[in-house]
Amino acid sequence: GQHTIIQHLKGLGRKMAWMASELSLALGRRIPPRLRQHYTNETSLQTIRTYIPRAYPGRLVLFQSTQNSTDVRNAWGQLAAEGFELHKVPGDHFTLFEEPHVYVFLAQLMECLQQAQACPSEARLARTVR
Repeated sequence: GQHTIIQHLKGLGRKMAWMASELSLALGRRIPPRLRQHYTNETSLQTIRTYIPRAYPGRLVLFQSTQNSTDVRNAWGQLAAEGFELHKVPGDHFTLFEEPHVYVFLAQLMECLQQAQACPSEARLARTVR
């Protein structure tokens, strides 16, 4: 039906935009401004689809926005050989690194870095989950 045709045309348009972006890069040129956001989105989606997480041999320190209700303990717990800490930071995906929330994040990060320096084997990686 009409819905299928529209979906097909959208898919074709995405493929053409991807090919034009790849051609620009292959020729040593910048991606045209109109295609940059599309290329970034498609690259991110491809990475998500193909990435296979591996276990980290140390301890993970995760920072998560308070407005993100995703329970990350099980997923990250399976990847962190020495466990992990979860720190909640006020804000959402977009405001986590903006004032005033960024100050809470920075204070927690500085504390984690100080602990890591005092006990290097206990905290080896800081990763942000927004």
